[in-house]
Amino acid sequence: MSRIYYEIQMTARQLTVLLVLLVLALIGAFLLGYGAGVSAGGAGASAGGGPPALAEAVITPEPEVTASVVEEVPPTAAPAPRATATATPSPAPARAPATPRPEATATPKPRPTATPKAVPAPMVPKREGFWVQVLAATHPEAIEKARKNLVKLDFPESHQWVVPTPTAEGGVLHKLRIGPFPDRASAERVAVRMRNSGFPDAWVVVP
Repeated sequence: MSRIYYEIQMTARQLTVLLVLLVLALIGAFLLGYGAGVSAGGAGASAGGGPPALAEAVITPEPEVTASVVEEVPPTAAPAPRATATATPSPAPARAPATPRPEATATPKPRPTATPKAVPAPMVPKREGFWVQVLAATHPEAIEKARKNLVKLDFPESHQWVVPTPTAEGGVLHKLRIGPFPDRASAERVAVRMRNSGFPDAWVVVP
């Protein structure tokens, strides 16, 4: 014969109700058993005639109270603590406030004064002929600046001539000239060009 298996399907609510019923059944069975045991114990006690009486009563004599005189002992004074001589450190002598040392400041080095450079006279192959003087100044810096401008105007340093001339005040007047030119007409044309190029005092000279 083949075995038949049964499957019981229950919801959560049905399972909860079943568990509650099982718990109630267990509690009821426990209460019934406990009641039966209590009733049987009571019947046995009534048949025996109650608990046996005590044969003898043990009387414990009370101790006599004897008056005892307690001498009062005067309290002994606690020994005063000995004063321990502790060496009190003498205050350190006040030091005089240290005078702050002045910070060493770097002495500024004197800047070297630019000494005017002497304008070197360019090497001119020939000093004969006509020249055009474009500038006369006592400051060599002005002469150097004018010479650079002349180079830009197609007059190289080889065609420039600086003539130093002493003045009555003890200074030196530097005369900047360009040339030489073969004739006066050529020099006049260059002088006009120089006046239009930023040298208004240009004029023709003969060395």
